[in-house]
Amino acid sequence: MLTNPRRARFHPKLSIFDAVQTPSEHRIQALSDGVFAIAMTLLVLELKLPEFPHSATSSQFADAIWSLWPKVGVFILSFIIAARAWELHRYVFNFVLNYDHTIIYLNMIYLMAVAFLPFTTSLVGEHSNLGLAVAIYSANFLMFAGTKLVIWSYATTHHRLVSPKLSAEVIGWLKKRLVFSCGVILSAILAALFYPQLGILVLVVYQLMMVVIPFFRKNVRAR
Repeated sequence: MLTNPRRARFHPKLSIFDAVQTPSEHRIQALSDGVFAIAMTLLVLELKLPEFPHSATSSQFADAIWSLWPKVGVFILSFIIAARAWELHRYVFNFVLNYDHTIIYLNMIYLMAVAFLPFTTSLVGEHSNLGLAVAIYSANFLMFAGTKLVIWSYATTHHRLVSPKLSAEVIGWLKKRLVFSCGVILSAILAALFYPQLGILVLVVYQLMMVVIPFFRKNVRAR
């Protein structure tokens, strides 16, 4: 058989092309995890001490370390956002029971945004005072949220690639969260064009909230 019988119960109308191209969930998750791992590792490569003479004093060395704080700050922010993006990716694909040509390439677009993260991080690390640099950096995260919204909407519309038992509450909750994320990040882009530091502040505050809030709220359970 071309498709997994367990999955065919939920979506028996995959085309022959989609059936042939459908990978197991382990392969698409392995590829995605690998892209995340490489991108998150590459982030640290931007943290390099500026050159200074071997005869430098402890004070000069401390100044050199301190001069790295903008890059360190952006590294931490990017790593947190990448970690949240990975967590959300795991959450979404936990519900996806079938794969077709469309969702595979939507996921590739999402992974392209992940792979692009080290570049935009270095861009804003070097030019955090430039609005365009911060806007491009923020747009990278808008691509995260926007693509994930498209993936989730595509997979759940008429329960196309998810179980018919998945509740409307869970589907709607994640859609609202992703739409809200897109709105916040869009505001960060607009703010960055006029006040670069404000754009970064919006991202920092929002990401910290999204990391902390789940520890204090009740879980939304799939039914």
